Amino acid sequence: MTMEAAIPKNLAELKCLLKNVDENTCFISGGTDFIIKMRGKGLYNINMIDLSGIEELKYIKEEDNFLKIGANTTFSEIEFSPIINKYFKCLKESAEKVGSTQIRNTATVAGNIAHASPAADSIPALLSLDAKVKTLNEFGQENIRELDDVVIGLEKNNLKVGEVITEILVPLKYKRYKTSFVKIGSRSTVTISKLSISVSLKYEDKIKDVKVAIGSLGPKAFRSKISEEVLEGKVFTNELLEEFKNALEKQVDLSIPTRQSRPYKREVIRGIGEDVFKNIFG
Repeated sequence: MTMEAAIPKNLAELKCLLKNVDENTCFISGGTDFIIKMRGKGLYNINMIDLSGIEELKYIKEEDNFLKIGANTTFSEIEFSPIINKYFKCLKESAEKVGSTQIRNTATVAGNIAHASPAADSIPALLSLDAKVKTLNEFGQENIRELDDVVIGLEKNNLKVGEVITEILVPLKYKRYKTSFVKIGSRSTVTISKLSISVSLKYEDKIKDVKVAIGSLGPKAFRSKISEEVLEGKVFTNELLEEFKNALEKQVDLSIPTRQSRPYKREVIRGIGEDVFKNIFG
């Protein structure tokens, strides 16, 4: 039983390491989920590449019509970023609810995506912002991939052998949108999400281009089309809020029809649906 670890200091070193990876290679950045997974699944006979030393992958910037977040950016850095606080409220709200302060200081957004937990806080927020994922493969090629294509199921991602996440891209058009993220867990703090929802929409005279993403309601976070259809093109009223809550309740029935948690989640999703709209519309 052996474990070997490499800690590249820059992208050039990482590209060299990627040429020799195999099925037994694991990548970590913050590593907050990996240690638990390693112990639970007995992942000791592996080669590990720790990306956390690559400062080139730690940034938040506006460039080429995108908000670009480097893969090594921590949730604390997202939580306190001035641009994210001002323009991307749902992303800030999701980041500040990740674990404890110590975890937020270490855990990275790319690690949250790659781990692909259905309870991951960042994924619904990023889905509601139509975020893309940039990856780097063993040939040194960069690719832009859909977030929904990278996260495929219960702690499963669609990254190929030798492919790592280097950047998350959020279209800057969402600076003009109203957004909010709400979750509920078993405790008020340091809690794993039992249900979460993130909404983005453009509101002038009517609701436009609405996106509703739900987490912890199945093997992966997803966009709720039936909830979006209820809101699209409508004027916000209390009656519309009730229709929205009914659509969310229906989404629970469609997503987990036989789960014992269904009655609980039918009630909870109505509550967090109302909370998210109070955050958006006041």
